[in-house]
Amino acid sequence: MGSIYSVSWAGGDTTFQRLVVKRCVAAYLALLTQQSLVFLHIVPLIYYTAQEIINNWIDFGIFLILLGFFICELFSTITLAVSYRGIILIMFYYV
Repeated sequence: MGSIYSVSWAGGDTTFQRLVVKRCVAAYLALLTQQSLVFLHIVPLIYYTAQEIINNWIDFGIFLILLGFFICELFSTITLAVSYRGIILIMFYYV
């Protein structure tokens, strides 16, 4: 006689095996439900954002160009401020 924890590989079914299968199926279904809730909110948001970018591609392109100019100006200002010659130039500029 085997215990309820024994596994029968010949196709027999034990109480422990049924319990494990039920718990695994329940956990799997819970995981699927969680994923579907995530996909229910995230995928439409990404799709909507992509559609907005596609519909407003001219505005988005101008924004990217202006953002690039701003980043270049910011980097040049930082470089000027931390360099020695830049400090001297700034001092003479305000004197």
